[in-house]
Amino acid sequence: QAAALVRGSEDEWPITRDIFLAEIGAGNFANALKLNGQTMSMVGSLRGRLPSMYSASSWMHSVSGDLESARAALRNIEVLMVDLNRAPAWHRFGEVWLTHLEQARANVLEAEGRYAEAEGYRRKSLAAAERALAVNSLGGVSELTSPERMHGLVYVSQQRLANNLIRQGRFAEAELILRGVIQNQLTRVGRYTPAVAGSLARFAALLNEQGRYRDAEAMARAAIDIHKVIGSAPGALSRVVARRQLGASLVLQSRWQEAQAEFDALRADLATDAETRELFQRGPAPYRAIALIKNGRAQDAVALLEPGLAMSVERLGTGHYEVAEQRGLLALALDGAGQRQRALAEYAEAAKVLLARAQEAGDEDGSASARAWRLALILEGYIKLLHDVREGLVPQRAGLDPAAEAFRVADAVRGQGTQRALSASAARTAANDPALAELIRREQDAKQQTAAYYATLLRMLGAPADQQLPQLVAQMRQRIQALERDQRALSTELARRFPAYANLIHPRPASVDEARGALREGEVLLSLLTTDEQTYVWAVPKSGPVLFHATPLGEKAVAEAVAVLRRALDVGHVTLDAVPDFDVTVAHRLYAALLQPVAGAWQDAHTLMVVANGALGQLPFSLLPTAAAAPGADSGGRFSRYQTVPWLLKQVAVAQLPAVNTLVTLRGMRAGAAQRTPFAGFGDPQFGPQLAVTPQSDQLALRMRSVALPGATAENWIPYSRLAPLPDTRDEILAIAKVLQADAGSAYLGAAASKQNVLGAELSKRRIIAFATHGLVPGDFPDLDQPALALSAPGGSAAEGLLTLGDILALKLDADWIVLSACNTAAGDGTGAEAISGLGRGFFYAGSRALLVTHWPVETGAARTLVTGLFERYAADTKLSRAEALRQASLATMAGTGRDGGGRPFSYAHPLFWAPYALIGDGGR
Repeated sequence: QAAALVRGSEDEWPITRDIFLAEIGAGNFANALKLNGQTMSMVGSLRGRLPSMYSASSWMHSVSGDLESARAALRNIEVLMVDLNRAPAWHRFGEVWLTHLEQARANVLEAEGRYAEAEGYRRKSLAAAERALAVNSLGGVSELTSPERMHGLVYVSQQRLANNLIRQGRFAEAELILRGVIQNQLTRVGRYTPAVAGSLARFAALLNEQGRYRDAEAMARAAIDIHKVIGSAPGALSRVVARRQLGASLVLQSRWQEAQAEFDALRADLATDAETRELFQRGPAPYRAIALIKNGRAQDAVALLEPGLAMSVERLGTGHYEVAEQRGLLALALDGAGQRQRALAEYAEAAKVLLARAQEAGDEDGSASARAWRLALILEGYIKLLHDVREGLVPQRAGLDPAAEAFRVADAVRGQGTQRALSASAARTAANDPALAELIRREQDAKQQTAAYYATLLRMLGAPADQQLPQLVAQMRQRIQALERDQRALSTELARRFPAYANLIHPRPASVDEARGALREGEVLLSLLTTDEQTYVWAVPKSGPVLFHATPLGEKAVAEAVAVLRRALDVGHVTLDAVPDFDVTVAHRLYAALLQPVAGAWQDAHTLMVVANGALGQLPFSLLPTAAAAPGADSGGRFSRYQTVPWLLKQVAVAQLPAVNTLVTLRGMRAGAAQRTPFAGFGDPQFGPQLAVTPQSDQLALRMRSVALPGATAENWIPYSRLAPLPDTRDEILAIAKVLQADAGSAYLGAAASKQNVLGAELSKRRIIAFATHGLVPGDFPDLDQPALALSAPGGSAAEGLLTLGDILALKLDADWIVLSACNTAAGDGTGAEAISGLGRGFFYAGSRALLVTHWPVETGAARTLVTGLFERYAADTKLSRAEALRQASLATMAGTGRDGGGRPFSYAHPLFWAPYALIGDGGR
């Protein structure tokens, strides 16, 4: 209407241009194309207005999929800028023009999926916009440089840079920018404005994808509050977006009833707004569907999901990750609605894509956290259905072996966190091999470009029917098909030329048959998966039936039980009398729930290979009693009563694995070179300019290897030089060297236990490598975002001393053992446990076959006794397996005694002393 009022005058152009931009934002590409020509003809000879129009055109053509026209618009603005650079008005408008030029360059690159390259132009665009704002801060006669337009130019540049960073998975950087946008808007226009509400809604979406669901909820509620105060209509797009993000955050927090109430209220509010209601209903609706399923309205979820899945299949095909995810959610709903036969078929079809593309999909659009949550929800639902129908006709009709299929799926569920911990370090390591780095770059470029084209295709197909451009849609489909062919070819070449790297980044879940093929006689693979509601257990022997069992112990119950047990194990710096009793009753309950139901598959085995997730990953199964026990009074010194407990250790040796795939990979490695020397050990590292002095402590205290100095606080142990010294580890390294008959130069002690010596030593020629030092996980140290080992740093710098996961991946090893005789190297739940699993995978990738790690800070006397005893047995008997060597050394330690700082003797029968070490990897010889 405004354009009609001023038609024919110069004032018509900016109004028409704004309509043009609005049409693009609404996805009305056909309308926008018509207005594009109209606005260009209005500009005429006013060349100073052309850069903004060419930039907007490049954006419009990019998001509509017409890349050739987008590139043409970019060429036009580049040619125009040559003349404008000499124009008299450059001093006033030059920075504005540069902003539009850099935006146009970034638009085209992002449309091609080249986000890293586009980032540079996004940053240049923002810098130019900020300069333009400064130059024109006093305003002027031109509407091109009004304060409102200059601030708007800055905001647009900031938001597009943030979007670029999100696409690259760089959430923290994007968050800083969006916070800055919101702060500036609050300062300029105040809290209660549509602009602030819109920014808060976008911020909520970012937080949800990061896994920060409570923060997302707060931002969404703040945006909704603003809309209520300013009186926005219920169907206002920004208000709808905020309410959808609120519903999503509630679902992601498992607050099912609250989420459903929000979605129902939103749907009711939109009942009279046909246009917004259509937008709300259009496309996939994962969180609304999940809320319906969890609130017992599975049939409603089926009705919601079926049309969306049919539409997505038509648009994207059956092989796209998003389609498979929708199919998996539909299966979850069908199962809840009692349609189990159909649910099983949909699950099986979805799993083909989800398992094949789970790792790459997590990074396609920077939504790894929320997407991983949805993936786990689907796969856990699939496993539950397979268990529930395992003995009926449903799986027979589907041609499935329920135990075998569920076993394969479980490995994918467990592996998600570990893979994210490995990805960044692996990419950095690949840069050291030019051929590998080039192949990875090409594969990643193809993957990003495919994802960008899919996003464009979805935008194009999401437009109203009368606004779609069929010829461009067909061209985009052809581009996607070609790119996917290229990507498959590159992935195949990567797997052929660099199989170890391909398996590290995208490990394929192992099947039951592959697991059996990797096992040796007398070994049984025990796979456990803990979910919200229960824990699933598979016992896979070398031959014979696979036993598949579910116990009603969910994540919360398992975590509580493990926490009870660890209170008597991870004791810190305490006196002998203050060591808590070990709760054998709780430990036996875990055994009875998890291992006893499948004992028929392993009771005659000599070795258990255990794969577990969550809290179970931080508990050595060897300390579970196989029968109810009530230790009486001590008869042979403090803790001697635990000698009579029927620990699992007395029956079978135990090794742990990060994933089933790990065993298959390790058993496929070639034998170690015969000419290797026995040993290299690093111990008693120097963490500062001078060796730290252990402060005076209770003479009766146990000597525990702890990261922090006894009695220290976070404020005074964080500096690297304040890490607790480990003088007793010197004796341990020398004792192992002596047992293995290693030469004198094999021990790197004190200042020599350095990162430089680790990287410089010829470790590829050592059978056994020991690091008797602190192990750190992300969060243990400032700015530490990956697992690391603390080595000597005479200058007191963490950068000088930390051997990170990235450093480990770059090592070239041929080792039978890596010994991490330290604290924390297998500790922690959640991300800590996953990170240490990543550290193990890192050593396996570098060329190790097994790791010896600790589940809690060890008592130094027991540690020395156990580790040296292990290698005495391993060296003396060439047929002894690693797992059996650890079992025998642990039993011998259990029968031994130690003395506290005051000289008082005590028994090592408490599992605090004999059970901290875990064998990770190949438990064989």
